[in-house]
Amino acid sequence: MSQSPTVFVTGGSGGLGLKTAAILAENGWTIGLFARDSARLEAAADAIRADTPNARVDTFAGDVLDYPALSESLRQFVAEHGRLDAVIHAAGRLTAIGPAAQVHPRAWREDLEVSLVGAGHLAAAAGPDLEVSPSGGAFVAFVGPGHHQGLGFASGYAAAQAGLVRLVENLAAERQWPKTAGPAPANFVGYYAVFPAVTPTGLLVDVLGTAQGRKWLPRFTEMFGEGKEVEPHVPAGMAAWLCGRKPPELSGRVVSGMLDPELTEMRLGILGQGDQGRLRLKF
Repeated sequence: MSQSPTVFVTGGSGGLGLKTAAILAENGWTIGLFARDSARLEAAADAIRADTPNARVDTFAGDVLDYPALSESLRQFVAEHGRLDAVIHAAGRLTAIGPAAQVHPRAWREDLEVSLVGAGHLAAAAGPDLEVSPSGGAFVAFVGPGHHQGLGFASGYAAAQAGLVRLVENLAAERQWPKTAGPAPANFVGYYAVFPAVTPTGLLVDVLGTAQGRKWLPRFTEMFGEGKEVEPHVPAGMAAWLCGRKPPELSGRVVSGMLDPELTEMRLGILGQGDQGRLRLKF
């Protein structure tokens, strides 16, 4: 049984999932990485152990769309360590780019399903164990471009990001916890959507490396060319902070991955002191 907090990460073999897992491992968390490619998973686990030699990292190969496989992997992880304190949904797929009539319907559907259905599967599978976490639980989903603007066309990926925001809102509403400042109560589960802005993860870099990606996503190409991207450790740091802090007042919200956790903590503290000259927390 693990005395350290535990986190299970989908899409954990690379990108923001791996970066967040690495930060949590540095802070003593036990890590479960879930992704489709076994070789990439082992390479990811080795990378975490190289930076944090005493890190406990388990790997599970599977597809987020295969609910029985995802659920069984979570069951094994919890059985091994005796607890589940946080889950992170970082699995995503972006291949169907461009006007609706010019993308393959199957690719469009798969883009939608990996991001949105995968998150729903994770929430359903992890919920019962998060509910009994001794320190409360956290569900964190990375919400990429498209949940409000920035990714045009009838993109399945963009539709999924908008759906993720609503999913997080609805899951938080299930908790019926008043939106007041203060530490999370026992058995509280916070649900958070982290917006990472334009981050040079493998997914986006690969897309912008294709002629189709450069044609239909010129805004992102220009932002990379102008150096306006956000390095992965910044939103990953916010996601890791949410896993540990689990602020009730941010549950159900989209939280900017560009915010500094220490500054956010300060603002939450001010909110908890009352009116303070009508200063309000805004994200």
